[in-house]
Amino acid sequence: MAFIRLKRVGKERYAYLVDNVWTAKGPRQKVKRYLGKYYELDEAPRAAMAAAVPVTASLVLGSELRNRGFTEKLTHVELGIRVNLKTCTVKQNSKNIVLGINGGFLCAFTLRKLVHATPLVEVVPGYSYARAFSDAGIRVSREEFVLLYRRLQHKPTVS
Repeated sequence: MAFIRLKRVGKERYAYLVDNVWTAKGPRQKVKRYLGKYYELDEAPRAAMAAAVPVTASLVLGSELRNRGFTEKLTHVELGIRVNLKTCTVKQNSKNIVLGINGGFLCAFTLRKLVHATPLVEVVPGYSYARAFSDAGIRVSREEFVLLYRRLQHKPTVS
């Protein structure tokens, strides 16, 4: 199972998607893909979602980012960062980056898993969807998660 690893080069940190591989000398990490430069975002209080507003993953993500200085269009003017939910990208100028949020990593890889989640046959129902939120560092209440997961189960699959 792939996971994200940070590597420090000088004063900067960079994120990589890595996988564990077993060799004759024991386990090693194999880099699958470079994800981008890493930026840690400050902690921010979680704003409660209004009960009348239909909960979507995009709204929860947008709320999390707006609490950290992003605009309605998911742009952070001071840092020059733009999150695009349609193309599932997190960029600073034209370069892919990784945002550290709540102990998770928001990047193209985790955003894709979150936005394009499909219901799976799982041993523990909802585990992979909950993991997608956690990996991206997006806090979601139990009530919001239940609503999101139910909506996901009723979403028509594209063939």
